Amino acid sequence: MIPGHPEATRIRDQAQSAVARFDRAIGEARRLDAAGDTDGAARALGAARAIDPAGPGVAELSARLADEFKSRADAAKRQPASPTMPAAIPREEAPPASVQPPPAPPQAQPAVRPPTEPAAVANQPTTRAPAGAVEPGTDSSKPSPPATPAAAERGEHSPAVSTASPVEDDDAAIRRVVATYQRAIETKDLALFRSVKPNLSREEERRIEEGFRAVASQQVSITVLSIEKRGREAAVRLRRRDTIEAGGQRQTTESQQTMTLARTGGGWVIVEIGR
Repeated sequence: MIPGHPEATRIRDQAQSAVARFDRAIGEARRLDAAGDTDGAARALGAARAIDPAGPGVAELSARLADEFKSRADAAKRQPASPTMPAAIPREEAPPASVQPPPAPPQAQPAVRPPTEPAAVANQPTTRAPAGAVEPGTDSSKPSPPATPAAAERGEHSPAVSTASPVEDDDAAIRRVVATYQRAIETKDLALFRSVKPNLSREEERRIEEGFRAVASQQVSITVLSIEKRGREAAVRLRRRDTIEAGGQRQTTESQQTMTLARTGGGWVIVEIGR
């Protein structure tokens, strides 16, 4: 492309802007890591990785953060349970008298109405409609009014609240990491492999590159057998089926594999791959 051409100038400006944003993000990640803010450093590193996954310093800082998160998770597992925890349970079940619900005598008021108003009493219903019944003249498609605080304390009309399970969210994120790991092997993409296992050593990178060069193609089918979470770590059992073409021959192998993943500020990453 001709120098000075508008398109060349635009591409150059975009590249310079990306480099500047990457440098700021990786610098911020190093600063936060040095200050002991591991979560903040992981977020800044995620921003740098989104710009350039193979940029200078990304692999080194990713490995250091993964080790720090793993050390934190190991320390949390070794932390003994607090012996004072059972004593806190009765205090939660017995609130102080200042917050006890007041007695609700209005239910007894109909029984003490003066007998001087027989007509008014006769015109009122003698029984309450059963819970869930629709009274005549009402539209059953309209939602019932919210329960009053007193009724909520008695357990009446308590709405069922559905919340998303964090386990499901973590499972989906872990399965995406496994899928990226599979794609990195099939496409022989070392940078993609490093994005899900940032603590790769030089020796591991050398073995992976030699394996990529040794085969013409490799197709991988991975089935997740189980995911066992332990705090900020997860043990994942996999079943693999590898179809490899090398030297004009095709070979298929089946095996089981165990991975250890750690949750960082930027998401789940692989910290160990075993058999």
